[in-house]
Amino acid sequence: MGYISSFRQRRWIEELMDDPDGDVERLHRTLRQFRFINRVFSRVRGPLSRLVLDDMRPGRQYTLLDVGAGDGDIARWLVRSARRRGLLLHVTCCDADARVASWCQEQCADAADIRVLHARHDELSERFDYVFSNHVLHHLTDEQACEFLGHMSSITRRRVIINDLERSALSHAAFGAFATLAFHRSFAREDGLRSLRRSYRRSELQSLLADIDWEARATIRPRFPAHMLLIGEFS
Repeated sequence: MGYISSFRQRRWIEELMDDPDGDVERLHRTLRQFRFINRVFSRVRGPLSRLVLDDMRPGRQYTLLDVGAGDGDIARWLVRSARRRGLLLHVTCCDADARVASWCQEQCADAADIRVLHARHDELSERFDYVFSNHVLHHLTDEQACEFLGHMSSITRRRVIINDLERSALSHAAFGAFATLAFHRSFAREDGLRSLRRSYRRSELQSLLADIDWEARATIRPRFPAHMLLIGEFS
């Protein structure tokens, strides 16, 4: 199978940072590098400003769930930005990996408006105004992804925002070249390449939405570089 043709289907490869017996120092370095990755590659600040902060009104407290929050850098930016606008936003971060949740708790210890939980998304029953995830969907099988999306819609009052990678040979090659120079002594390069192999294409994600009756409520927007944004409206 050629390099380009190998991207026709999702390829299930376990990521190194998901190994519970993996090197904790390398894991922590990877989580710190996520701050750069989220700023340069994920680029969710603009969409979250429009879809969350611009949607809020002064005088009322809003809640947001950040699923798979990792370092907590996006949550910290959100509460700071809300405060600067005179808005009240409380963010709950959850991560299924106890090591990651513990790291996130340390990084967010001084943020009064952030709560960190070691929990799976489907262990949460309370409702939130907004539900957000970044780079979580590609960790799931199709069946798990449908369950994930279904649960996200059941616990939001307003909007679900999911940012994830989009699979392509070009993005895989470009990230590999960049990460070789930029990321060292961490899992970021290898796991990034594996994530791009595991991620969906827009047509595949659209098929999942049809299976769970999200189509009328959802839009998928391509985003550079190598990302797509899924927005579900449930208000």
